[in-house]
Amino acid sequence: MCADKISPERLPYLFGTPGNIQAEDVLRVLATGEATRPFELRAEKTKEFLQLVLGADPGALTQKTPETPQTNPALGSIGRHQNAIRQRAQAFFDDFLGRKLDKLSEHLTNYPYILWPDGSFGRYSKEDLIELLESRAGEPAPAFPDDLRIYSPGELNNILPRTLNLILAGMEARNGALATISIDSPRFEPPRLMTALATDFDGNWKVQALPLPSLDEAWCQSTRPKPFEDEWLRIADKVLRHARLGHSSQLQALRNHLALKLFIEGQILSTDEFINISSEDPHRIDASETVFLGTKNVRPDKLKGSISVGTFKKFQAACQKLFHKPFNRLNIRVAKTEIGSFDPDELRVVGRRDWYTLYVQLHEFDGRKIGVEKWRLGAIFEEGA
Repeated sequence: MCADKISPERLPYLFGTPGNIQAEDVLRVLATGEATRPFELRAEKTKEFLQLVLGADPGALTQKTPETPQTNPALGSIGRHQNAIRQRAQAFFDDFLGRKLDKLSEHLTNYPYILWPDGSFGRYSKEDLIELLESRAGEPAPAFPDDLRIYSPGELNNILPRTLNLILAGMEARNGALATISIDSPRFEPPRLMTALATDFDGNWKVQALPLPSLDEAWCQSTRPKPFEDEWLRIADKVLRHARLGHSSQLQALRNHLALKLFIEGQILSTDEFINISSEDPHRIDASETVFLGTKNVRPDKLKGSISVGTFKKFQAACQKLFHKPFNRLNIRVAKTEIGSFDPDELRVVGRRDWYTLYVQLHEFDGRKIGVEKWRLGAIFEEGA
């Protein structure tokens, strides 16, 4: 269920100690494009776009950070702050693209992060940064912000691969929100851009960074489960998403929908073994381009022709051990989920493949030891494997 791995040799370079990944390292490697080739492409396109507004490099500007780390009041849910966050984010992107530096200063936190067109990345005093930009001959960008999206920390935990959700903490907005936009421009084709917002101790929402390459392009291309769909289809979709993105806690919350033993890509695993796989890797940045294109019910006989003969025979032979019944006596349901990968160069979804989730009706006993029939997710197969 994992994407291709970042090589172990690169982990110390990217993150220091792989088992103790720091939020500021995640921010750095995503913003500069060091993390993966897709993020490198995003960074290159973003830097080309930013050069018009910012100029070529930071010059002699000295990086500065606050003497004590910025902390943001815990807000619980950001739901009641949605309008304030959206208004601030929209005004910030409008004023940045319009190079309205006097207004830009009003939006920024005291020490914002910035990616310069020469690839430099750092944090500076807001006053020093604005003074430098005012001394340069920049110009407004021929572009308009579009499709503004606001994400709470809880949403990011569910839609981003594990480790990418540290992005808010990396911008000292742990209790804040992420804002992303697409750019409508006749001259440029940049990726989506993002920033983070957090409250100061006066309750004002402030922007933590000038626009950076965003990390929600794959999510924007993904299909969401429909609320009116059958529950088992929504659960099948969720299990595949969380397994792929490395969300062990979310899988743990779904364990009552899983059989005690599962057939996963040709292996028999206990429920705990399946869940633990999602937390084994130090990160899941490799899965950042995964696009989920929808889950639907298919005829059970569709499964046999969609996976390899060897895997199907192996599954048939394992059914007695898995479900205490031979395959031909099982009552099953099959869901098909299409998964692809977003190509940030061509701006389209590529490498589409189908994954099949098999549900089995099992006879179980409830708390009163009364026999009941329950549908449980019992197997996951990749097309052709």
